[in-house]
Amino acid sequence: MLGRKDIGRIVESVREYNALLEKNAFVLEGLKETRKRWDVLLSERDALRSESERMHRFIAQYKEDCQNLHVRRAQWLNAVAALNTRLQFLVDEIGVIVDRPRPERAGPRRRFL
Repeated sequence: MLGRKDIGRIVESVREYNALLEKNAFVLEGLKETRKRWDVLLSERDALRSESERMHRFIAQYKEDCQNLHVRRAQWLNAVAALNTRLQFLVDEIGVIVDRPRPERAGPRRRFL
């Protein structure tokens, strides 16, 4: 038979075991909640990564568009400068032609359409 001390130790061990079971259940519940929060954080991180990648692509496209715009602007400015040069040349040529004395011709004048 078991003595009083043995029975007391068994009862105390059972109490400690029950306390450990309660702590274990509490810890497991906390782990479940932590896992749920972790999963939410992972999904938010993935969403941020995809948004970040989308923004990087957008910025790269924007930079490319700006570079193309600068190229087209430079081409346009060059075309305008060339046009101004040609126009000035034509104005000078017209001025020379208008100021030149005309020789008188014998015969009917031709009309140009």
